[in-house]
Amino acid sequence: MEKRHKVDLTPLRNLFEKENRMAFWPRIEKALAHWVKVARTGKLPLVPDKKIDAVAYAVAVAKATGRPVEKVVFVSRKHPFPKPEWMTENVYRASLVDSLGASLGDSLWDSLWDSLRDSLFYTCGFALAGDEKQFKVCLDLLKVQKQALGIGFKKDKPETFLAICA
Repeated sequence: MEKRHKVDLTPLRNLFEKENRMAFWPRIEKALAHWVKVARTGKLPLVPDKKIDAVAYAVAVAKATGRPVEKVVFVSRKHPFPKPEWMTENVYRASLVDSLGASLGDSLWDSLWDSLRDSLFYTCGFALAGDEKQFKVCLDLLKVQKQALGIGFKKDKPETFLAICA
């Protein structure tokens, strides 16, 4: 990753002041602190799958998406994408070589950052709207995303969610 960015939360804080939502600001600032550090340092400290509470992750994703999550599969270099049941072992291995190459690298990270940006946007949006219930749902999602960034639901198993971990 290693891209560093300057981050200034002043305009966002000013918006919360203008909209008379400063009661939410301490929780917004706390929720954003991790992601501000990631942006400033260019380092994304993900957690190994064995240290992640998969049940809490599944609950947070289900509440945020409104979709059932029966299982969360954490993928990493050590544990790549799971092989679909219909795929032969040879095709699976070949697809891993192709998909984990440079061609997928940028598009995958772009997709992950788009998803994270959306989570941050909705968290701030629900706070500005004064929607405490949805704001809490977003906070829970951001909390689990600190450990593993969500990729999305599997197409062949729509109740299985994939997330990238260390």
